[in-house]
Amino acid sequence: TAASPQTPAPMLNVSLAEGEVAKSEGLRLGVLAVVDEPVPPAVARQVGERQVWVYVALNNAGSRDVAYTALDLELTDGRDRYSSVEGRRGPGPILTFGVLRPGEVTSGWRIFRVPAAAGPFQLLCDTRAGS
Repeated sequence: TAASPQTPAPMLNVSLAEGEVAKSEGLRLGVLAVVDEPVPPAVARQVGERQVWVYVALNNAGSRDVAYTALDLELTDGRDRYSSVEGRRGPGPILTFGVLRPGEVTSGWRIFRVPAAAGPFQLLCDTRAGS
């Protein structure tokens, strides 16, 4: 069987809160958990820096393949955007990259380093950026 062509999904925007879901044509983004904690002072780039772990699920409810990467996810507080950073350790499996076939679901953690005063956040997902 021939593979389905990959289609970029529109940008999704969801409040950063457990249980929040955003839907577009064929793609669903869900926030399953959020952990917001201080960055240890020994590795912080600035005083009070926080790390926000976000456990997300991506569901391809469409009829075409959807490519995704960790670069597709960003946090915004309406003033600035924060890209996720690579972490070797975390609360669970890290979301990296791949292709979701129709009907497939994937999930994983992403970590964002943000200033002490940043937030509240929206989670942005733009599979057009990483595909």
